[in-house]
Amino acid sequence: MKWQQQQVSLYSSHGDRTGEVVPIGEVLRSRFAENISDIVALRSLDNDAPDYQQRKRDIKSRLQCFAPSALLADRKDVLSYSGIIQIDFDAVDIQDYDIDELKAAVFTLPFVCFVSLSCSGCGFYALALIAEPERQKEYALHIFDVLQTYSISCDRSKGRNYNDLRYVSYDSNMDWKDEVEPLRVTHFKTNTATLPANHAVASPRRFNGNHSGLINQQVQKILSAQIGQRWLTIQQAAYTLGGVNTGLDAIQQAIQQNPAFHGEENKYLKCAADCYAAGVQKPL
Repeated sequence: MKWQQQQVSLYSSHGDRTGEVVPIGEVLRSRFAENISDIVALRSLDNDAPDYQQRKRDIKSRLQCFAPSALLADRKDVLSYSGIIQIDFDAVDIQDYDIDELKAAVFTLPFVCFVSLSCSGCGFYALALIAEPERQKEYALHIFDVLQTYSISCDRSKGRNYNDLRYVSYDSNMDWKDEVEPLRVTHFKTNTATLPANHAVASPRRFNGNHSGLINQQVQKILSAQIGQRWLTIQQAAYTLGGVNTGLDAIQQAIQQNPAFHGEENKYLKCAADCYAAGVQKPL
């Protein structure tokens, strides 16, 4: 069965305990229409108004919500798993980044099947497929950790539980894949044992050849990056060169030289450093 045909629970509001059985594809593609006027009103609110939080709560109390991960009984008991987990990117965590670039970067992950703005329009969320639905919490934590390695923060309070709900939303630029290979994690992260202070640790052996061609290739990608491509370009280039443990200085210089990064150099330099370090450690 395709992921968009998986049955999930859709609730008329957050107070609804019964819900109805609906294919998740229908929820994402059309059922938001019943709340479109409220979604527009929510996105039109003045964030600086003294009554903003109250007005936001009032509007959201009328929105439908759904459980991406399961078909539920009484909002808690699982009748069937969908194999889908939500990854929520809150506005506070991504305020320093171009939301369209970040959406595009997350959508490139092979196990992500859907990306859309949140109901407020200030953040966004992704839906991902996992191969072992019964281990959802472990998979969610794994994904959260990997994203953090790339300096992408997400809301860790959502996505771990089968009954975590989402408000319906609308995005004219939603991203959707019909066919997706579910994520399968062979070895989950475990707590690392602490070694004695005098314990010698062998350094990994690395190829000592000339990587100038590879460095030049990645630098050219950064120098030609345009708005809409910057985040993903930096991630890929820095992680690639981190894998051979050379070229970070060249990446940093390229960021400084490309006018597309002007005024935002610091956050992209940090992204490059984090992704380079991730490449050195090979976390994936």
